[in-house]
Order: sequence, then C-alpha cells, then structure tokens
Amino acid sequence: MWARRHFKSRLGSKAGLPVAIGAVVAGMFDIVEYLSMLGYLNGWGEWSGWIPLATAMAIPKFLLVVISVAYILIGIGIWAFGSLADRRRLR
Repeated sequence: MWARRHFKSRLGSKAGLPVAIGAVVAGMFDIVEYLSMLGYLNGWGEWSGWIPLATAMAIPKFLLVVISVAYILIGIGIWAFGSLADRRRLR
C-alpha cells in the first residue's frame, strides 16, 4: 500500500489494493502448502494427493509473491527518482 501512493498513473495506483490482497492470498496458499507437506511427511491418512496439493499451492503462491515484489520495487524506484528530481529542483 505504501508503493501505491507513489504511482503517478491511475492504473498503477489502482493496482495497489489487488496486489496487497494477492500478497495475503499468497500467505494463505503458503499455509495450505506447508500443511500438505506435513501431511505427506507425517503420513496423515492414506491419501496420495499431498504432493500434488503442495505443488498446486506453491505455483500461484510464487506468482503472487513475484507480482507483489515487482510492484514494491517499481514503487521504490518511482519514489527514489521522484526524490532525486525534487532535490535537483530545489538547487
């Protein structure tokens, strides 16, 4: 949400809330992934779907994490270059 304030374009700032929600959803995927790995390692039942479930949770989790990190890095870049431009204008 911090990065959202630094985007000048309407599209960039409107993307902040979905990216933040995506980061929370990535955390939920992570919980399910870890529980499924624990299920496999501890032998919780005879179900053979623990590993496919862990894989199915890991792929969108990492996709959402990459999107979130990219959005934050772009926001930091915009903030840094904006700060430099403001300093040059004050001179």
